[in-house]
This record gives sequence, C-alpha cells and structure tokens, in this order.
Amino acid sequence: MFKGLIYKIELGDDVYVGSTKALKLCYRQSVHNWNLRNGRTAKLYKTARELGIEKLKCIWLEDYECNKLCKLRAREEELRKELNAQLNDRNCCGADIERQKNTARQYYKIYMPKYVRSNKERIKVIRARYYQKNKEHIKKRSKDYYHKNKEAIKKRRSYKRKGLIAT
Repeated sequence: MFKGLIYKIELGDDVYVGSTKALKLCYRQSVHNWNLRNGRTAKLYKTARELGIEKLKCIWLEDYECNKLCKLRAREEELRKELNAQLNDRNCCGADIERQKNTARQYYKIYMPKYVRSNKERIKVIRARYYQKNKEHIKKRSKDYYHKNKEAIKKRRSYKRKGLIAT
C-alpha cells in the first residue's frame, strides 16, 4: 500500500488534475514549474505561458491509499471528469490513442524513406531470405488472390496494353 496525492492546478477558468506518489505535493509542484520554465509543450504549460504565469501552484484535493498506480490514476480520472479539467492532454489511465497513432504515422513518414535509402542492400538480402523461407506460402497467396480478383486483373492488363494506365 502507498499513499498517493491527487491535486489540481487552476489557470483562470481552466483546470488541470494530476496525481503523484511523491511524499509532498511541493516535490511535484517543483517538477511542474521546471517543465514550465524549460519549454515543455503540454497544454498546461502552453496555457500558463499564454497567461503570463511564471509559477504553477498545486492545490491538494485528496490523499488516496491504494496498492497499484493504476488505481490512483483511475481515481484521478474520475476527478478529472468531475471537475471538467480541460488542461489535461490525455486520459489519466493511459495515453490518448489517436495521438499515439498520429505520432507513429509522422515518424514513419519522416524516417522510413531515409532508412530505406541508406539500407537498400540490407533490405534486399532480408527480403530474399524471407522469400526463400516462405516461397510456398507466397505462391499460394498469389494464386488465391489471382483467382479471387481474376476479372479486375484482366481489366487492368487490357488498360495497360491500350496505354490508358501508366506502368
């Protein structure tokens, strides 16, 4: 069992709800203020900078005894919804899934072409090895695809022959 602290930070009419396992709330408050000074981009810090606030003040809401961190986060989420906290970037029980997907998409869009360009030979070897290892499965899958999409494939081939589709 450990004692968690749940707190809020008010910026005008907006509220942020957080929790910590720290022994004193001032420890967590100092981390928030360090993040504010050092350019963190979370909604809480952006809003504070826009309002010209240089120090954040954590306001204690409750002590919460539990045996797992997820229980503390679940209680934090309840209070976040209850207080309609607009400054929280994500659900307290886990990262915002849509945000994670967008981040992954951006990463692959930027770094995969660079990786492919600089590792062409390595990728070629890996693909050849994979093909040799899975040759029968690949052939079967291709054959099944052909039978399933025979008409569309014939249509596409006839368009290519007529020069209607660039190859």
